[in-house]
Amino acid sequence: MSPAQSVTDPVLPLLERRRRGAMHWREPLRQAVSVDAGVATVLTALEASERLHAERLTRELPLLQGADWADIAAGVDRGAGPAPARQPAGQSPIRRAIDALERASGDGHRLRTAFERLAAGSADAELRLRALALALAESRHLEALAEALAALRCKL
Repeated sequence: MSPAQSVTDPVLPLLERRRRGAMHWREPLRQAVSVDAGVATVLTALEASERLHAERLTRELPLLQGADWADIAAGVDRGAGPAPARQPAGQSPIRRAIDALERASGDGHRLRTAFERLAAGSADAELRLRALALALAESRHLEALAEALAALRCKL
């Protein structure tokens, strides 16, 4: 197995988890657009942020040579709670979108913390810098989620 493979293999579940997480907020936001066309702006901005962030993670996660992937996965899973339950039938699409974005934000906070812990615990300067850069990128994506949440909460 090549060194790139050994690092990439554990990265794939993390990337897949992010992709599934984004699917959980995309559909409620699309449904909210049918109720309030102004939500389309929120959806477009958030999808752009998610696309750029996912591309960066796909490109840079495999470069974290020496990372403890079990610890990163444990950090992301810590406090994640159960899978999203089926939303009540009478709940508004905007409320469902808010709930989905709040879950995504929690996942993002846990991932950022995992990157920060990786940086703090590494003796390798290059690994620390890469992990901190990913933590900063996660923070920027969290800002986009927070802006979307604020815009949606005003519509309740």
